[in-house]
Amino acid sequence: TCDGKKKMYELLGELKDTYVMNLPNSQNNSYSLELWKSEIKAFIKKLEEKFGVTITEEKIKEGIRLCNEEREVLKELYSLGKLVPPPVSGYDTYKVLDGANFTFDKAEQNARVREMIAELKKVHENGESKIPVTAPRILITGCPMGGVIDKVVKPIEELGAVVVAYENCSGMKNLEELVREDIDPIDALAQKYLNI
Repeated sequence: TCDGKKKMYELLGELKDTYVMNLPNSQNNSYSLELWKSEIKAFIKKLEEKFGVTITEEKIKEGIRLCNEEREVLKELYSLGKLVPPPVSGYDTYKVLDGANFTFDKAEQNARVREMIAELKKVHENGESKIPVTAPRILITGCPMGGVIDKVVKPIEELGAVVVAYENCSGMKNLEELVREDIDPIDALAQKYLNI
């Protein structure tokens, strides 16, 4: 799927203003980190020109802080799948996780997800989960789910199992490593996304 996505920008560029960042194919080359840092800097410049804004180091640091907070909150939501029985279906969990990709007010989103987590923990503590303890526990792995969640996860759960974890391109691995907040923000962003 990555190969198809990488080439899709050629077609997309015919319809919309498209900017392509060239992620190095290897993490191990001595020049990979420097190349990726230069791509991030060029993208910042492009955004500033296109939108007539100035992207300061402080704004980048604030964005990093908010997105790290989002990662921590979403990791906690994911962790509810460890509970037996889980207090929420994998289908409903995925809807929240997918929705996070389209929410721009991260502070509001984080607050809403924290409230949801607190409610779901109460459901578990009170033994009110609608999922049976005996439900087979399923891990979804592979490509991103996108629009096929209704064709994959929903039928699995309708048949009595429960999806408790997602380990695919848009799953847990994106949340595991935080962006460092104690170094230059461009260096921190480059390290984080090159490490994935």
